[in-house]
Amino acid sequence: MVGNKRTKGKNSVLYLVTTLVMLLMTFPFVYLVLHSFAAWDQVDRKIIPTTFSLRSWTWLFGGSATSADVPWIGAFVNTTIVATIATFLMMVFALMVGYALAKIEFKGKKFVNHFILFQMFFPAIILLIPQFLMVTKVGLLDSYAGMIIPTAISLWAIFMYTNFFKAIPDALIEAAKLDGATEMQVLFKVVLPMSKSITTVIFLFLFTDRWTNLLWDYAKCLDFANVWALWDISGTNVCSLCVAHVTIDPFVFDFFKTIPRWNAIYTEVRRPTNVVGKCCIL
Repeated sequence: MVGNKRTKGKNSVLYLVTTLVMLLMTFPFVYLVLHSFAAWDQVDRKIIPTTFSLRSWTWLFGGSATSADVPWIGAFVNTTIVATIATFLMMVFALMVGYALAKIEFKGKKFVNHFILFQMFFPAIILLIPQFLMVTKVGLLDSYAGMIIPTAISLWAIFMYTNFFKAIPDALIEAAKLDGATEMQVLFKVVLPMSKSITTVIFLFLFTDRWTNLLWDYAKCLDFANVWALWDISGTNVCSLCVAHVTIDPFVFDFFKTIPRWNAIYTEVRRPTNVVGKCCIL
């Protein structure tokens, strides 16, 4: 009886702590939603607004005389297109490469495995300069292809799929091959259906990471002054955002400052009517 009471007491404390942590983690999102409906004189002035209004939403969708001409919907569509296609390509390449490294024997297999693992130790930011130079050379600046192709391969996804596929019994694959299945049929009809859990995790991680990958897409914009104008419209400090991304490699920022279009960011007069180019990403 005493042991049961102690166990119940520990469980109660655990549930209480878990509930408090959950509330702390979800409060920022609740705060954003509440203040999106709050009266403008109460935004960021009260934790829980007492007066609500649709004025912010009316302003956002351009349904009032004071609405700003901000083409955020177009930028949202661009973000969706780039993130979706890039994630799909990363998933397909990771699936095929991971299967080959896990279940197909070929010369240099260990070298490829070690090479992928070695590359994962380097921060992706160090590839920004060579990728930018290559995209510039082939004429893909300010294009969807320029933003999608350099990010179409994820070494992390390949690593995850490889280790997951190694745990799948070889007997299942051999049985499918005895029935006449090719390697591609084994991959997509046998292995992939067994990998729904890891596929879901990889997809969510890749999609959210690509959606929030701002620096590469900013670097790919044709008119950098337009990106800077987002500061005037949305209040987002684009300079601080970019600098925060490249803090671990300051020379990256110095390199881009030598490019006239990037250097023009500091001197260009920002006008809210000239905001977003074709490839601006939110």
